Amino acid sequence: MEVLHVSNIKAPILMLKVLSNEKLAIIDENSTLRIMDVDEYKVVGGFKTSIKQERIFANHVDISLDMSVSAIAMPTTNKMALFSVNKKALLYKTGRHQGAVETLCIDPSSKYVVTGGEDGKVFVYNIETSKIAFVLPPHSDYVSAIAFSSNSQWIATSSYDKSINLVNLATMKNPQKLRAHSSAIIHMKFLSKSRLLSCDKEGGLIVWDVKTAKIIKRLTKMNDTLTAIGLSDNSHFLFVGSKLGYVALYDLENYELLKQRFIKESSSITAIAFHTNGFKLSVANLDAEIKFYPLLGDEKRLGELVASNNYVDFYKEVEENPILLYSDAYKEAELNFNTQFDNATKLLEASHKKEAEHLLKDFMKVPEKISLINALTRDFQQFQAFLNYISAQKFPLAYSLANNHPSFKNSKQYKALEKHWSKLFLQAQKMITEKGAIDQARELLAPFRGISEKTLHTQELFNNHKKYEYMKKLIGQKDFKKLFELIKLHPFLTEFAEYDKVLDYADNLYIKAQMAYDEQDFHKAEVYAKVLLSFEMYKEDITTMLDNIATEYRFNDALDSNDYEKAFTLLEQHPALYETKKAQELESRWNFHVEKAYLFAAKGDVVSVDKELDDYMQINAKYIAIATIYQQCYIAQLEKAIITKVDMKQIEEGIRRYISMFGLDELIAYFFEQFKRRYPTELVLDKQRAGNLMAWNPTQIIQNIVP
Repeated sequence: MEVLHVSNIKAPILMLKVLSNEKLAIIDENSTLRIMDVDEYKVVGGFKTSIKQERIFANHVDISLDMSVSAIAMPTTNKMALFSVNKKALLYKTGRHQGAVETLCIDPSSKYVVTGGEDGKVFVYNIETSKIAFVLPPHSDYVSAIAFSSNSQWIATSSYDKSINLVNLATMKNPQKLRAHSSAIIHMKFLSKSRLLSCDKEGGLIVWDVKTAKIIKRLTKMNDTLTAIGLSDNSHFLFVGSKLGYVALYDLENYELLKQRFIKESSSITAIAFHTNGFKLSVANLDAEIKFYPLLGDEKRLGELVASNNYVDFYKEVEENPILLYSDAYKEAELNFNTQFDNATKLLEASHKKEAEHLLKDFMKVPEKISLINALTRDFQQFQAFLNYISAQKFPLAYSLANNHPSFKNSKQYKALEKHWSKLFLQAQKMITEKGAIDQARELLAPFRGISEKTLHTQELFNNHKKYEYMKKLIGQKDFKKLFELIKLHPFLTEFAEYDKVLDYADNLYIKAQMAYDEQDFHKAEVYAKVLLSFEMYKEDITTMLDNIATEYRFNDALDSNDYEKAFTLLEQHPALYETKKAQELESRWNFHVEKAYLFAAKGDVVSVDKELDDYMQINAKYIAIATIYQQCYIAQLEKAIITKVDMKQIEEGIRRYISMFGLDELIAYFFEQFKRRYPTELVLDKQRAGNLMAWNPTQIIQNIVP
């Protein structure tokens, strides 16, 4: 594949990230940030730091999508540094890990920065206050990667322990543990349609269903150490970089490996980013180069190849770059081939072989078309015999040839033969309902005797002609459940025109149901869906639709009656609701109050936190999320007590109160270490009566943790 542009950064690149303004963020091993305009390939911003990273293949740096802050792990320490991108200045350094920060990530809304450490712990910091907002479930080994969903609702953390922790941040309840990898998980990405992609060090790739925490698909394994991943818009294509310098291409709609060696670099791939604007890919390698590739190639040249009928070179390009299968040029080339193929078929039907070959000559050297063309011309060597059998009404021999030469089935003669059969069969259907006409009906269908696919239907027709009348009655009553039970017992009924009309009716009804559901006209969708339940081919989809409609009815009713307890409970039980507009508005209001509450909590201001969260105090689904805010608030009060030199016994009582509410967690353990440095305490934490964060409720709120 040709290269549009090469940028040499002089130091190996740790990260490439496309920002919300379409600019490209580049961070190298010296933690230097560059912001590049990828239309002109010019650096338009950034800043330098003195933090040199010790490893290239690690998730040690990140930048927020809005370009407000960047986070950098500080090697050999337990801290990360947060910088203001606009001010090009350090905001603060913070860290709580027992060991180095192994990975970090900034959420899409730029509210949180998350660190995972060698100690297996995961801390979530409020960017504005620099305080820990909450602590996520730990791992038994180094934390290797962190990923947020695009709406910041879900967070996933992975580890060298080969597991993933999946948490719904809207409720903080019931974290899921995902296990299926055979080696350390080093990269993760949330995909569209509530999916999560996880990649391990040995090239294993798994797509998970976030809602059910189950595997959707194991992708074809990479035959190399995986080093970087990138996603196209709408998660259609996945690009996977390797240590040997290859970029593999996957289709995440069909879960297929399109090409193992899509791009080859001279050294290991260190980072990949997809650019919607221009549909191109940036690939960084260990030689400190960033190469920009046009994923649709030279579109003008491809169009010219098709226009000049140079299909040999065009399809070579497609073989080299499978993404071209989705290009306009490919659609045009395929349309041209299908048109020529159909026209050639008609010429062969008329015994004009040379003219047919001339029509297909531009495709004769295209490998993927040669077999189709050869099959067509080979089949039609027997076509005259096929026509002779039809003329002589030797239909069994004609059908036998058609089965051996499938191209015949596209011919107008075969279609006419099938139409003739259908016409006779319909006449026979009518005749058997008349007294004394069965023998005439048998004689009518006699030319098709001996054709296996027709004989069965003929026998069924004569043995069960009353079933046809019953079928018509059921269709008239729209009793589709009994209709399909009847058809299962008597497959010959599918030959009747009435059956085709029923299928057409179902197809149209399904389209109407989907349109009504997408437009959130649930009443109309429900009416259509209940009819479709009788159609086996739609039953699974329609059952899911009806379940979703019932849930959305309950959710909307809860909102209309201001029953927010029920609304949030439904959101907790049915995460798919988060994709609806009303749920997003509800969560947006909640997040607005949470952000303000965290600011008050950082000051230890319980009264203001109470006021900010007052509307949510009766909502059980939010208790854990609310509890994490009060955790921060009480820790702030305890820290203030040390600064103001409050009596040791009072602080000890505050620690006991905290543990009785939330249990012995990372926040109080870290505070206790600070406390012991200032006071000669003999308090033993693990001997205190411990509560449980999961069992916390607002009745436990007190104004001051320190008496």
